[in-house]
Amino acid sequence: MSQKKRSSTFPKSIITLKIPNEKILYQSYLSFLKHGGLFIKTKRAYQLGKDVFVLLTLLDETNPIVGKVAWINPEGAQGGRPPGIGVHFTAMDEGKIRQKIEQLLVGKLKQEQRTYTI
Repeated sequence: MSQKKRSSTFPKSIITLKIPNEKILYQSYLSFLKHGGLFIKTKRAYQLGKDVFVLLTLLDETNPIVGKVAWINPEGAQGGRPPGIGVHFTAMDEGKIRQKIEQLLVGKLKQEQRTYTI
C-alpha cells in the first residue's frame, strides 16, 4: 500500500524570534524588501527562496509570519556582521507586520546606523 505525501500550505521550517527592544528591531528590519522583512541571527544553513514560518515576539506581542529566505549572511561576513538569514514577509498578512514595525521605528528608518545586513 502506498502512502501519499501530505501537502501543506505552511513551511516546514519554524523559527522563533524574540525582539526585545527598538534598537535590535532597527538592526534587524529589512525595509528595502517589498513587503518588509527581518534579519534572523542563526548558524543554521538555509537556501535562498526557502519558505519559513516565524513566530515573532515583538516587544512582548507574538505574531506568526510566513516568509521566504531573501538574504544570507554567512559566518565570517564582512564588517563583523552576524551569521543569519533575511526573511522577506509575504503578502499573506496584508502588510500588518510591516506597518507595526514601521510605527515602532518612526523617525529612525532614515538614520544611518549600522544594521545586521547593510
